[in-house]
Amino acid sequence: MGDNVIETDASTDLWQRQAFADTVFLASQKGMPLSPGSDLGLHHLMQMRIRAQNMSGSKLGRWLGWAQCAVVAAGVGLTLDDMKAINKRCISDAACQTA
Repeated sequence: MGDNVIETDASTDLWQRQAFADTVFLASQKGMPLSPGSDLGLHHLMQMRIRAQNMSGSKLGRWLGWAQCAVVAAGVGLTLDDMKAINKRCISDAACQTA
């Protein structure tokens, strides 16, 4: 799989769901505030992650991107490169599981 290729099969959904879970977990570990009632708090991201379990394809990808952006913007010490690393690891893990 090339860097500019986005697959649209079940393995794409699997890695995106795993990346979403890993993103929320890492945000929690780094102390992202829960901020109930805010669309930018960990509480909202946790709810998004649950709802995303029923999504697929590009909508799931958009939600993952939004969640990762919110984590970076929260200023808890996580960067865009950290989010990219999560995605790359999950893509690699999914490729190994489907091979």
